[in-house]
Amino acid sequence: MSKIHILFPIGGIPLFQSNPNPSYDFVVTDIPFVLERRTDPDWTITVGNQSHYILAFAKSGKARYIVDNEQYDVQGGDILFFPQKLKRTAVSNPDEPWHFCSVAFGIAFLDENISAPLFSEWPLVNLSSHTNELAILFTELSLAWTGKKTGYLLKCRSLILDIIHIFINEQMIAARSNPPHFRAIEKVMHMMLENYQTTFTIEDLLSHTELSPSHFRLLFKRVAGQSITKYQNKIKINKAKDFLLSGSCNVTEAARKVGFEDVYYFSRLFKRITGVNPSSFLKKG
Repeated sequence: MSKIHILFPIGGIPLFQSNPNPSYDFVVTDIPFVLERRTDPDWTITVGNQSHYILAFAKSGKARYIVDNEQYDVQGGDILFFPQKLKRTAVSNPDEPWHFCSVAFGIAFLDENISAPLFSEWPLVNLSSHTNELAILFTELSLAWTGKKTGYLLKCRSLILDIIHIFINEQMIAARSNPPHFRAIEKVMHMMLENYQTTFTIEDLLSHTELSPSHFRLLFKRVAGQSITKYQNKIKINKAKDFLLSGSCNVTEAARKVGFEDVYYFSRLFKRITGVNPSSFLKKG
């Protein structure tokens, strides 16, 4: 597995380092172009004001980008992300001209204030640990775009989202790679997700780690972005919402399915987290 290295744009620490669990809520809209190109030794490009986001994957070779007087050296395996209106210049390495795939796409954010700033803080260049998977996805994307068979836009949007998902996960891993025992915390969080009907005590969770209670609480909040109690309650209420919206059970039954025997306490907690009581939520849904 390749080692991840990140080159951040000028402007400071990315938001996903200050927010351990950022919420990405968006859809891919228009796709102006999908391009695969083997460049010549004298290849160069200057982009002044593109209106779309760009993702590019270096299949092989080398290139150099200049952005805001900062130099970014690109080589095979790198994935590049360029936000809208980013001015940049690039030249191919004359001895090893780069071969790349790129796609331009628009995004409609479901919450502009939450998701849009996250995109502006993504790294420009990232050496991926999923090189083979990305190469396959970009190849599929190029073939789907070129063939333009029935449903090709759905296929292309789906592939772009798969690529973005890999990109996001790698940023999260890089941002979290410093805290020790990260994998133990992730394992505990996964256990809580799978067993949403169980109410775990701190002792239950600690038995799956080698941490002290205070250290565990500290690391859990750093990774999850909230306390153990809040995280556990959020899981339960989110699952209860699914049960209510599915029409498979009433409020009392939903409460019991997520581990609450006291429906009144469940209702108060539901309202505290969602802003509405479960009965109103059920009617609204």
